[in-house]
Amino acid sequence: MSMLVAAGRAYVSSALCGAAVLSLSCTVNDAVVRMRPDAGDTLPFDAVEAGAQGTDSNTRAADGNSTVPPSAQLTCGDGKCALGEDASTCCRDCGCPDSSHVCLGNVCVGEPLAITAGGDHTCVLLSGGRVSCWGENYSGELGGGTTLDFSRAPVLVPGIEGATVVAAGSTFSCAVLKDATVTCWGSYDGQRGQTDPALALTAVADVHDANSLAAGRDFVCALVANGAVNCWGSNTVGQLGNGQSGGVGGPAVVQSVSSAQAIAATTDAACALLDSGRVVCWGGNFNQQLGDPKSSTSSSIPVPVTLPDAAGIWGGCQSESGGQDSGTFCALSRDDNVYCWGGDGTLGLLGPTATVLPANGPALVLSADYQISSVAVGNEFACALTKQKDVDCWGWNYYGQLGQGTRDDGTPTASKVFGLTASAIAVAAGDTHACALLANGAIQCWGRNVRGQLGSGGTEDAVAQPVAVR
Repeated sequence: MSMLVAAGRAYVSSALCGAAVLSLSCTVNDAVVRMRPDAGDTLPFDAVEAGAQGTDSNTRAADGNSTVPPSAQLTCGDGKCALGEDASTCCRDCGCPDSSHVCLGNVCVGEPLAITAGGDHTCVLLSGGRVSCWGENYSGELGGGTTLDFSRAPVLVPGIEGATVVAAGSTFSCAVLKDATVTCWGSYDGQRGQTDPALALTAVADVHDANSLAAGRDFVCALVANGAVNCWGSNTVGQLGNGQSGGVGGPAVVQSVSSAQAIAATTDAACALLDSGRVVCWGGNFNQQLGDPKSSTSSSIPVPVTLPDAAGIWGGCQSESGGQDSGTFCALSRDDNVYCWGGDGTLGLLGPTATVLPANGPALVLSADYQISSVAVGNEFACALTKQKDVDCWGWNYYGQLGQGTRDDGTPTASKVFGLTASAIAVAAGDTHACALLANGAIQCWGRNVRGQLGSGGTEDAVAQPVAVR
């Protein structure tokens, strides 16, 4: 999971457990507005804000009485703006009142600026500084101080105002606010399930001047204004980078990093891209996540990775149920080649030459011919945004997460995702799903959907081509 930054109108995408800066038009897209489950389908969690009354609550007044005729309630989502419907009651049919808003979760919200994916949930940063999320909510991933099931449609995270960055971890998310402080929601720091998770918004003490985030399985790192990196959370294998390991701690200053330009995180490791182009990593090293093919020893201090000078860095990992041997990093070199290391090379993420476990250090995966601008790394698969605004994916494909219209063991060869309805400006990858933010303001997702992580209104085991977030 890697950083996701959107300050002002600079748009950046993030992968699970990193970045393309592009412009975004302000239009309402029918694919976003009109998607709707079958009539009578009761959503497990579909409200204006997380923690609010569920199931299409925005068609009812505070006293529970209907605010629109019954016929309008029954037909919301049929593509017709019927008598009694308007943007406040059924923007899926009636659209939003101006072009600076889109309809997500049947609510008119600011235009999406950036997207990030966690284990089984997805979040977008909206203009105006709000955040909307969907998918898994067992550990409070959607905010609101509740562990109510999951959401098949976007819901606003209550209490988030003025966010400039959002990053999703395995079972939590964090945001940088306009005062450069950090707040998080969900469950991390080694806590699991509903035992004692930090479900509601929790401000992170002693982190100031933050400008980007990278979230792993149980820890978070922040890049601060002076180029230093602060990390907090689980430190079982040195994820905090402060020369110590064990337990939970932080925020701690990562040793010997003072000129970082970007950061990324996997399951139990993190990396920083320095202004020199060098990459250093720290934490778990079970599958050479630290980039040294001769060692599987974890490190609580940063160690250099041998690869060409880099221009970007991204990380990916598996969900909380995964083991410690997962986690992959990918870097875009200054000469436009993509190198990846860590993870399980047998599933194709590290390219056609990676046939053994673990992989032998950084592998050249995509040449400059692909014209890659950013990468989103999931659990043994990855998707890349090209300079032509396409999305190419490769690796594991059991749940259709490559967006090729098929389910299979996968491929080491990057191929274009089928079915995107407009040019892509950002891409994000979760555990087994991926999403693209499009230039027209729409969002499309593909892959596994059993916890609603595609935001399409369904709960299919696998969706092998992009579907619209509704």
